[in-house]
Amino acid sequence: SGNQRLARAIESLLDEMARLFHLGLSVRNRTAEMQKEHHLLVQALVAGDAERAESLATDEILGAQKMVMDAIFSRAELLDLNITDLSPSRLHRPQSRPSPAIVGFRAGS
Repeated sequence: SGNQRLARAIESLLDEMARLFHLGLSVRNRTAEMQKEHHLLVQALVAGDAERAESLATDEILGAQKMVMDAIFSRAELLDLNITDLSPSRLHRPQSRPSPAIVGFRAGS
């Protein structure tokens, strides 16, 4: 009864976001920091403090985005990494040759 094409597009986007997020965690583990952020967010929601909750959620999103971008630009081999295959074993090993499906993350582009 839903739009299957839209559902597949969203599923694909969420999958790519998860891959990039785990890439960021492989370079800088923010687990304890994120747990504290989540705890503060839940407290704000329970207290009904919408402004604080919005501010905390925004900060969490920006922190995760920075973590991912720092990960990508901190290691030269990640600039040519094929993000469609980010299994845990590949995150710690540079890709020997670029494949045609490489995402074009390049410093200065």
